[in-house]
Amino acid sequence: MKYYIKKIINIILGVLSILVPKTSKIIVIGGWFGQRFADNSKAFYLFLVQNKSRLGLKKVVFTTRNETIFKVLRDNNLDVVYTNSLISIWYHLRAKFHIVDEGGIDLNRFCSSDAIRINLWHGFPLKKIGYYCNNDIKNIRDAIAQNKAKTQYQIGKWNDAFYLAFSDTLAKHMQFAFGCNDEKIIIGPYPRHAYILGYIKKMYLPNEKAAIQSILEAKKQGQYIVMYLPTFRDSITFNDICAKTPLLMKSFLKKNNIYLVTKFHFAASQSNVSYARAKDVIINLPKESDIYNFLDISDMLITDYSSVFFDYILLNKPVLFYCFDYEYYLNKDRGFLYDYVKMTPGRKVKSINELKNSILNIKNAKYDYIINVNSQLEQVKNIVYGTSPIYPNEDNMYKLYECILDVTSTSAKMAINNT
Repeated sequence: MKYYIKKIINIILGVLSILVPKTSKIIVIGGWFGQRFADNSKAFYLFLVQNKSRLGLKKVVFTTRNETIFKVLRDNNLDVVYTNSLISIWYHLRAKFHIVDEGGIDLNRFCSSDAIRINLWHGFPLKKIGYYCNNDIKNIRDAIAQNKAKTQYQIGKWNDAFYLAFSDTLAKHMQFAFGCNDEKIIIGPYPRHAYILGYIKKMYLPNEKAAIQSILEAKKQGQYIVMYLPTFRDSITFNDICAKTPLLMKSFLKKNNIYLVTKFHFAASQSNVSYARAKDVIINLPKESDIYNFLDISDMLITDYSSVFFDYILLNKPVLFYCFDYEYYLNKDRGFLYDYVKMTPGRKVKSINELKNSILNIKNAKYDYIINVNSQLEQVKNIVYGTSPIYPNEDNMYKLYECILDVTSTSAKMAINNT
């Protein structure tokens, strides 16, 4: 019964959407369930805002369910609306393009059925996502058929969206993971890559400003800045182990003049863990913060199965992989799309002692470490970004916008050259 109700809602809103004329000069953007100002959605929003006159845009509207985000953007004279407000519905109905980086729930999906829906997504998949998690789906054709059967019942038709991919390899993964054909893929740079490389001016929420000041002060005092960014696990137990890991290294960090910056996946919970007594060597970023405000000021990254390291290698800094639950993750959690050992250019450790020793080795011989993994690193870059990668500079960001403008309701034009 609920499927028919959703179909009726889509029909009603589709008719209403047809009655309200759409314009490409208004763009609506949302991200991460309406609760964060971060990642690709934030970066693309800021790019459009910072170049609004050149692009001929009238309104670039960020939609949110978060009061802090709303107030910060409003106080900076940026166009922002609460997702379910009347003015938000009006902008949704007027905007030709609805853009997200998680899914339709990032904005008011009830108003999306007649818009061109674009999902920027949020990373190259090392682990399984989407239809890769369904063992009954054997190929892209099966995934497309499965997705097509669902689309007419999805509110706002977000199953029938366009997806951004920064390489042909990622494009193939998006097709399988989300059941779409190649005409639904836009090839272009990730906005967040342009953001961390300095082609988009950064913007911080108040709690991010405080965190940045703490990190920069630690750096000024000569502390070595290490970021620890574990991925989300389906197991609460292992998520908690990740959250407790920094505290197990408190004395080690003090002794070796290391400042650890942590942030746990938005979907994970670490509410029972406090770092207040270790604030001189550990800072835990707020869950709504944008890690792309912090990557470039760190000296190295520790992660496990998170795709963040595919972004981090663009900065040419060392990565260490703390994979204490590798066998469990491989066999009982999400599992991997690739051979984990071959796709992770860096040392893999499974115990706290190994982790400490490896941090020191990298800290004391950073450039030697990068040279030692360079061959594998280049192989991984070729797989992820291609042998002729699209560089995420300002020119290619403009080309990405032009590609989006050329998108029709059924087909995307992949027009960005690898420059």
